Amino acid sequence: MNRSRMMLYGNIFDILASAGAGGLGKTALMQRANLTYKKMTSIVVSLKDAGLVSEIENPNFNCSTSKSAIILTTEGIEYKKKLDEFVDFAESFGLSI
Repeated sequence: MNRSRMMLYGNIFDILASAGAGGLGKTALMQRANLTYKKMTSIVVSLKDAGLVSEIENPNFNCSTSKSAIILTTEGIEYKKKLDEFVDFAESFGLSI
């Protein structure tokens, strides 16, 4: 079953929220979301353009190829809350998102 774009975004929001303030590297996000690199990059670019996520430099990474992390912005955290409320509301009426 294919996931809708809304569910893909919701999945990425959940993954980033559970990662905490340090965020996740692109490879870890790609693996946890079970997406191809191309699809994950496309979604992250869309979310960055909307101001919902940002990419930060993270010197704590132990990876020689990437020293940046994707994090939820304040707007992204608020959007995730509203998305969760909407999904709960829709499911209360028997709708699947």
